[in-house]
Amino acid sequence: KLDYIGADTRRSLERLIKGVSPRESGGRGSTCGAAIRVSPVGIVNACNYKAAALMAVESSLPTHGGRPALAGASAIASAIAEAMKEGSTMDSIARAAISGSKIGEKFGRPVPSPSVSKRIELAVNISKQIDDPEKASLEIRDIIGTGMETAEAVPAAIGIFVASRGDPMRAIRLAVNLGGDTDSIASMAGAISGAWKGIQAVDRKMLERVEDVNDLNLEDLAVKLAEIALRKLKAWSNVE
Repeated sequence: KLDYIGADTRRSLERLIKGVSPRESGGRGSTCGAAIRVSPVGIVNACNYKAAALMAVESSLPTHGGRPALAGASAIASAIAEAMKEGSTMDSIARAAISGSKIGEKFGRPVPSPSVSKRIELAVNISKQIDDPEKASLEIRDIIGTGMETAEAVPAAIGIFVASRGDPMRAIRLAVNLGGDTDSIASMAGAISGAWKGIQAVDRKMLERVEDVNDLNLEDLAVKLAEIALRKLKAWSNVE
């Protein structure tokens, strides 16, 4: 049943059902569906934003083959990977997002679109220059945009992360009040902020409500992802 998915994802799944290769089924999809689902890629590649960016490309291709989509997914995954690194800062996370997007921009099919990496830089600068989070978020809405295209939603999400100073609940609330593709932007900004600040910064009652309504066990999922991340960290340490 394809009732609650984005247009690019819908078309790609229909192609996959018809037997199109997963490396081709994403076509020139450039919306933000790949970026909003990429959080686990960032988690399992904790502390290694480059590995996160490359895995994000692979995870995105089956549904979103356009260059902006790959750049956006790589940006979010890289930001989360950096956020999980001990000693990471808001600035280092923003830099990882920009660097990750530049890695993603090397792949995929060309699509008429602004540069995702340059728009992330712009969104970050807006949020740094305006101290008031509400005003910063409105400026992001007016300049960056809040549509479902990756070149709007991903830079907006990273700008909101900076505007909220990495507070997960503030980031989510700012994002859901922006208008446009609010759920996507909130999910990405919240994921980066949550990876940085940890579970102690998340509203427990709200978390329980989300789990209850959606029949989820997020703690169990988080533990499994963390175990994968630890195994990969040990493997990288042995290689080094």
